[in-house]
Amino acid sequence: MEANDPSPLAQPEYELRKEVTQTITTFLPGRTLLFAAAQPRRVDLPAWVVVSYVPPIPPGEDAGSYARKEGVITPVSMLYSRSYLKEGQSYTVVSSLSAADEDSLRAAGDDYPDWILDRYLQLSLELPESVRYLAEGITWDYDNAYDKATALESYLRGMKYNDLIEAPPAGQDGVAYFLFAVREGYCDYYASAMAVMARAVGIPARVAAGYSQGEYNPDTGAYRVREKNAHAWVEVYFPRYGWVEFEPTAAEPAIVRPNPPRVIEPSEALDNREHMGYESGLGEEEDWPRGELGFIPYQASRSQQVVRLVAGLILVSISAGLATIWALREKKWRGLNLVERVYEQLCRFARRLGLEYQGHLTPYEYTAGLITVLPEGRGPVQRITDLYVRVRFSGREVSGEEAREAWRGLRPILWRRWLQRGLERLQSREQGRRVTGKQG
Repeated sequence: MEANDPSPLAQPEYELRKEVTQTITTFLPGRTLLFAAAQPRRVDLPAWVVVSYVPPIPPGEDAGSYARKEGVITPVSMLYSRSYLKEGQSYTVVSSLSAADEDSLRAAGDDYPDWILDRYLQLSLELPESVRYLAEGITWDYDNAYDKATALESYLRGMKYNDLIEAPPAGQDGVAYFLFAVREGYCDYYASAMAVMARAVGIPARVAAGYSQGEYNPDTGAYRVREKNAHAWVEVYFPRYGWVEFEPTAAEPAIVRPNPPRVIEPSEALDNREHMGYESGLGEEEDWPRGELGFIPYQASRSQQVVRLVAGLILVSISAGLATIWALREKKWRGLNLVERVYEQLCRFARRLGLEYQGHLTPYEYTAGLITVLPEGRGPVQRITDLYVRVRFSGREVSGEEAREAWRGLRPILWRRWLQRGLERLQSREQGRRVTGKQG
């Protein structure tokens, strides 16, 4: 399809996007591949575009979020010049970039078009369950796709960047190898891991490949992009807003979202006397201006004031209770160094797995029970215990970074085992109900 030709096919229109114009000068003559920011819309030279075509929905079938009567083409994925480029030749491209803020993306919902669900939730049937359990554990506390995706992004950015790691062993899943075996890698590993984990928790995602922004030259006011700037990242689909970029690679700058539009609250507007006409000397209720309907500002009745007062006292009580719990926790942890805090976290997870601490047990005896339940975590559990014993009983200073690194490797294993334990409990209860029903 030619880039500048009008297309008879419908393209989904998205909200909160802005057009950005770029001028690119090539130093690689003879090539036809054109470079641009994500989702190019127009280019000032004859070009072919690569898109995906989604056929129309047959009459009588549910059209979902988009009534595809004429078919849909997805945003442009690649651009090619129809003639070879010369060294030093420049061209201009207009791209559509997302300007969606965090609040808008949180409220986007999950009303995905069927063509998005069909294509961008696919996973290998051989995907290790450990990857799915880890994704569920990381996103457990969140109820929307944006916060879930951000949690996955943040987790991966905590892993070490290394572009010299060895390839996964034959037959081993690459994402699982990155997440659990080496726990370090380069952009392809980060992007693949985030896309797979996002799909595992029901979020449409894809891997995008191209180049990072390169090096800025203040003399020319331009960026120099080289072959070494080749990069891969993740795009997540949000209803109404389309594909939005995420950056899970630790070596790249984090993405900063725009701030949401500021809405002035009614109370704030009333307090702004300069704009509300209070400089005119209006004071008591009888002096307030009335409209044609005789409207005066709302005043709560005495019963409503009492309800508000009681509600406020309840909120204060809840806040005070939470503050007390937080203070007790901080008091318990006050004075602990990093190694001791990591060991406390380890013990807390052990209790979640049913291993209650008993006073007569040594640290080694207690964590030996955890290793029995969690044999795949033997290495980091033993390392954390060794460091804790050395801190408590040798009197020597110990760097906490080693404990932190061991904890990073152990945490996904603990989360996976905790989730498995919960599933086992649910299955056991379900079996008990079935047995009881048969006996009845």
